[in-house]
Amino acid sequence: MSSSQVQMPAASKAASPQQATLDALADIAGDYVKEQLTAMTARMAAALGDVGQQQGDPQDIYRRVKAARLLKDNAYAFFHVASGAIDLALRRELGRLAPETAAKRTPAAALSLVPLEEIDSRLALGALARPFDIAHSDALATLAVRLGMLCGRGVLRADSNPFRPDVFLGAIDAAWREFEPEADAHGLVLPLLRPDVVFDFAPLFDALIA
Repeated sequence: MSSSQVQMPAASKAASPQQATLDALADIAGDYVKEQLTAMTARMAAALGDVGQQQGDPQDIYRRVKAARLLKDNAYAFFHVASGAIDLALRRELGRLAPETAAKRTPAAALSLVPLEEIDSRLALGALARPFDIAHSDALATLAVRLGMLCGRGVLRADSNPFRPDVFLGAIDAAWREFEPEADAHGLVLPLLRPDVVFDFAPLFDALIA
């Protein structure tokens, strides 16, 4: 053992078990998501291709059918893009729980610099996540308490919970935008991120809380 290891600061030692726990939670979430993505992708493709009741611009209907075919024919590729996007989003959110990260958080005054497009996207995701938030409010509250205690942050606010549904929904939408080469089709998936299409969060939250 080197002298640098022997003289490791107490704060670093204390952070190791905490980080290990956060990493383990991220792994649990990542494994669960991978188990669900194939079925979710099939539901997304089916929803996109369901144009029987669609009325309006034929070009929009064509985009939906084309996007559905893209997902069906390349489900394996989308699996990797989506699972990677979700894992990245979760670990980014978990990284923000570190005390040093919280101390460097952007001041509220800087919110005026957030692009309007990003604000609109956040609002849209918040609206889509609401049914999930309501359905799993108890589990999310429990996670907020346990994660806050683990990281010495007190009870986490709802928008600081790294496992809140909008993190997953945003990552899936981002994955689709990366996966779909046609910019005109980038907005097709966001409206589909609803409880009957997205995977069930209940088993995931149960596993994270256990």
